Amino acid sequence: MKRAYQYIRISEEDQSNFSLSGQEKMNKDFAEKHNIEVVEAFIDDGYSAKNFDRPNWRSLEKSLSQNKNKIDYLIVTKYDRLIRNAAEGLAFIEKLEQKWNIKLLSVMENFFIDPHSPYFFKMRADLLVTAEFERRVISDRSKFGIWSAKTQGRFLGPAPFGYDNARDEEDKPIIVVNDDEKEIIEDIYKDFLDDATFPIIMKKARDRGFKLKGHDALYRVLSNHVYGGLIKAPSYKDEKTKVLKGIHEGIIPTDLFWQAYYKLQDKIRPQGPKMIDDNVPLRGFILCQSCGGLHTGGKSRGRSAFYYYYRCKKCTGENYSATKVHDEIGEILKYLSLQPEYIQALKIETENRFDKGLKDRNHKLQKVTSECATINEKLNALEEKYIMNKITQVTYDKWHPTFSRELNNKQIEMNELTKDDTATRVLYNTYLPYLADLNWIFNQAEVDGKQDFLKGIFWGGFTKEKIGGRTDLINPMFYENSLKINELLRVKNKGKLDGGSSFPTCTRSRSRTGTVSHRCLRPARLPIPPSGQNLFVLVVGLSD
Repeated sequence: MKRAYQYIRISEEDQSNFSLSGQEKMNKDFAEKHNIEVVEAFIDDGYSAKNFDRPNWRSLEKSLSQNKNKIDYLIVTKYDRLIRNAAEGLAFIEKLEQKWNIKLLSVMENFFIDPHSPYFFKMRADLLVTAEFERRVISDRSKFGIWSAKTQGRFLGPAPFGYDNARDEEDKPIIVVNDDEKEIIEDIYKDFLDDATFPIIMKKARDRGFKLKGHDALYRVLSNHVYGGLIKAPSYKDEKTKVLKGIHEGIIPTDLFWQAYYKLQDKIRPQGPKMIDDNVPLRGFILCQSCGGLHTGGKSRGRSAFYYYYRCKKCTGENYSATKVHDEIGEILKYLSLQPEYIQALKIETENRFDKGLKDRNHKLQKVTSECATINEKLNALEEKYIMNKITQVTYDKWHPTFSRELNNKQIEMNELTKDDTATRVLYNTYLPYLADLNWIFNQAEVDGKQDFLKGIFWGGFTKEKIGGRTDLINPMFYENSLKINELLRVKNKGKLDGGSSFPTCTRSRSRTGTVSHRCLRPARLPIPPSGQNLFVLVVGLSD
């Protein structure tokens, strides 16, 4: 008696048309009729025939290798249970039969035709062509259904984080906002537009219940049109991909979504965020003095507790106690803290810059408003010509996205120019005096704010040395004070800004009577402070 394996496959699309039990019965009846013993059945439930990435097919191949020349046939109900691509299928079947010295039998193929006959080849080819035709019909029908629904602004599939699946009054699928998750999405967009780093954004989101997994979870959220109340309809035949207004409620205002979307395009695709540990908040900030790489953080178990440290991943010997590093940073910050006279000069200059900036902004607002009106006219003219069939679809598709993007950018610019900076002005006037104690600010900051604060001071990074550290460039407003602590902090750049101009500092002068006094120079080149609300990035705002 000849021996055979049988292979059974069913995909999610044809569950009701071609059951597993139905295939198994047909295969067994066929084998009994032709006096063939079915040794084992291999079943892949819910797998497509597009490729051979199927667990039980791999098991079948392994078993055929182990039992070569012991198995005579491989039985399938139809060739499309194995593969549906006609061209690839014929070549694959021939290779399959030669490799394991078996014969592939299809229950729905005439078994009594001579395998060497050209009619045998033609029948096999016809069956595979029919199978591929059916697959293409199903695929086209599915693509049309998806395209049709999305061009109507309807979201299909599992609801993204921030939404729940529901049904509308016509019992069609729709998504509705999940109030608990909505605030997390809003915070992610807000933090991203405020230039927070991805690790910080992820930590805050995770603490609040953000559930998306994967290295690019934040990227997927920030690039998902659904959150802006939009639907991205895929291309179909002559129709190109389009972004349309959805019938669902957007969590993020459309203009803010596009602002984040275009900003994301300029960034490197974010990798998996590394969570910041409260005990080693400077991990990923401190530089190695030997190779220049970033220090990581870790802990080791002592007799009664854990001990935290910073170390370089590449260099041996670059291992420092976290407690010692934090103490040294605190000592450096105490010496870098600004004198009251200098802070007063900063306060005066900030007020002057606010006043000057307000005038410049009003002038720029008039210009942007005019540009916005011009782009609107172009967009309206384009749409009118398209409706009147004066331009082709190709011309419309070429210019409509360009004008829309320009208009959106100008509207974003207008929103920025019309913001009220009163709160920001109060913020700076209130918190400038705290720059007299930088160590206090550092200790008060949350773990995700400590690095941002230090980056605003050590522009050239902070390279850890045996005692203290060094930086290639320090924020010029702290250079004068850094001269007092050469044993703890070595500064390579002498406080020069681009173009070679020195940043003004508080200097000491001696009167004719010998009395020493401070003469605070008027700070220069300070931009208008941004509309941030975080005390711990104040230094960055003043000197960015």
